[in-house]
Amino acid sequence: MSMSPVICGKDRITIAPLSAKTKINIGDVAAAILPGTGTLVIHRIVHEHQGRFLLKGDNLWTSDGCCGRTHILGYVQDVKKEFSGSGLKIRMEKLWWFFAKHKRLIALLSRNRIWTLLCKITNKIP
Repeated sequence: MSMSPVICGKDRITIAPLSAKTKINIGDVAAAILPGTGTLVIHRIVHEHQGRFLLKGDNLWTSDGCCGRTHILGYVQDVKKEFSGSGLKIRMEKLWWFFAKHKRLIALLSRNRIWTLLCKITNKIP
């Protein structure tokens, strides 16, 4: 999964629509239609320059490229994780809090592929 471990296959996400007044921040996880391909992605905004946003999946080595505000449909407001045990549930809720609290740091690490490396290592741990 391109956004693992923040968003995994069975997780349910809530996407808040983007309005004219909604501020888009670096680190937000956005739902966007990629220009050129028309592909729908749910990826992190890792950089902004002159109204263009660079999107990248946390668990991907390369970015999606830049898109304008008109391509962004909304942002992930909440993630409901699927759990198999209560101990795991508590740990994952704390992990989600960390992801939400430190989204700018994660964006910086992801943009420089450091977060991607950590995700790849984490996904290989049983």
